[in-house]
Amino acid sequence: MSVLKKASLAMVIILLYSCPGPIPETPTFSAKISETGNIIHVDNQGQSQFTFTLDLGQAFYDVYYIFTNPLFYDASYPEVEAPASKAIVSSKSSIEPEPDTAASVSYEIALLNQKILSNLQNSPQQSISKSMYPMETIILADAVNDTAEFKDYDNTSLNEATCRYVSNPEIITPFEEKTLNIWVQNSCWEGAGMKSYEVTQAMVDYVAEKFLTPGTDNDIYDWVTNIFGEEWSSDHDHSNLITDDTNITILLADLMNDDVPTGGVLMGYFYRGNALIPSAEAPESNGRIMFLVDAVMLAYKEGGTWEGTDFWPQQIISTLAHEFQHMINFYQKGIKYDNSGSEIWLDEMLSLSTEDLVASKLGIDGPRGVAYNEPTAGFPYNSNGRLPYFIYFPDRPTASWGADSKDILDYSHKYAFGAYLMRNFGGAAFVQKVMDNGYTGTQAIEYAVNQAGKNYSFGQLLAKWSAAQLLSDSTAAPTDYRYNSGTWFNSTLGSISYNLGSINLYNYIYEGQIGPYYFNNSPVGAMDYPNFPRTSNFIYLAGNSLIGSISDSFNLPPGTTLTIVAKQK
Repeated sequence: MSVLKKASLAMVIILLYSCPGPIPETPTFSAKISETGNIIHVDNQGQSQFTFTLDLGQAFYDVYYIFTNPLFYDASYPEVEAPASKAIVSSKSSIEPEPDTAASVSYEIALLNQKILSNLQNSPQQSISKSMYPMETIILADAVNDTAEFKDYDNTSLNEATCRYVSNPEIITPFEEKTLNIWVQNSCWEGAGMKSYEVTQAMVDYVAEKFLTPGTDNDIYDWVTNIFGEEWSSDHDHSNLITDDTNITILLADLMNDDVPTGGVLMGYFYRGNALIPSAEAPESNGRIMFLVDAVMLAYKEGGTWEGTDFWPQQIISTLAHEFQHMINFYQKGIKYDNSGSEIWLDEMLSLSTEDLVASKLGIDGPRGVAYNEPTAGFPYNSNGRLPYFIYFPDRPTASWGADSKDILDYSHKYAFGAYLMRNFGGAAFVQKVMDNGYTGTQAIEYAVNQAGKNYSFGQLLAKWSAAQLLSDSTAAPTDYRYNSGTWFNSTLGSISYNLGSINLYNYIYEGQIGPYYFNNSPVGAMDYPNFPRTSNFIYLAGNSLIGSISDSFNLPPGTTLTIVAKQK
């Protein structure tokens, strides 16, 4: 086990809030590190234009300014009156990943999933009494070697598939007995000669073992439902939704029919429309509570023989947990609370958080990109997991998803946010509270934080999160600003415990960038963004190895905030 050297850093975090108002003159605000302590909240009295003077004393500090736009619309750029001699960092937009087809498909499915719940909300059927108009009952009775034709989310054919696994007897769960059915697209089965890598019975059995197997606290189903609740129930008032709540179907298919076994492909998806009773209005429905994962990626061999511990098969197993959260979210957020369901960014954040929570249990490194059994933040120059993309693009909008078809950046960003929230506000219990309320967006986050005993607005959380990024190379960061404790972050729900490893963002590298990307030109962000994105943070480097008194003038867009972070050398 590797051990990280404990960093000896002194941290200063200063929060300033700006509100719209008249500017009779440019006020000056000041603080002394020796008097104010490590965290100072300064009210700039509603002024957008002001000067701030910080007395650092006789120690050397690296000083950063964090600009936060907590608004739900884009703002103008924040400005800093910086020294003319300051070097200009070139634009990073030239090395952003290009939009890809898989990202477009993923976003299309997400939008269709939103539409499913919107249509259910607007359907007059939800007010009809079940006792007066009994709903059609569909009970699955799959058997091994059954064949069927499945539909894709867009009503195109996925061609014929064969049932390769049915749990028998049914498996006891905390809710009721469940049956797991695993089907495999015939073109992906061993001997078909149609794909570069083919699925075998051993692979199917491996998936079944990892997802749902007899016993307790030993599979994805147990670990994820313990946090979020049951995936489906017949206790709903929608006559156009299926009632069968004892079967779960997994279809292994070559998603996008691309025969690509590694990277850059759609690994899996959950489509809510499959829960609709097949009809003229829902011709694409398979009439099942089901999700799909990529068969070719599951079957990929790194050597001469297939091993479930190989990288890409492990990614598919992690994807099972990711898509299962989406399945549960549909029922728990959308059907149970009879609302529009989680906003896409929130739903994805919860799925990525789920992968993080079960990584050590599955023996998979997970989105953190550090060995699953390593409690510390790992080693420098790490290019694995989701976080390398995040450190270069920490300034994307948080409460948003997929508009530019660069889902790989959104996945990294939402994972980083969820990882911060869990490590500061309760781990598994935190995301449970995010799910277990009727809110569908930022209010769900605020609610869960409140349940953890803290009263922060979403905007305040954004600012704290950005400060935590800069302080992640220390195991002594203040409470609510901690990514890195040097060991596990533990949480327990019922009888099941969950471990989250520490994170040091300065251990990750992307395109030569180490640690969170910062600007040092003003207007801040103008070289990379057409404006200051909604619900986002811009990090600005004020200077390295500063000492004594420093002073800068600011012009903040109304409603935005400034956070000053000083790290002692």
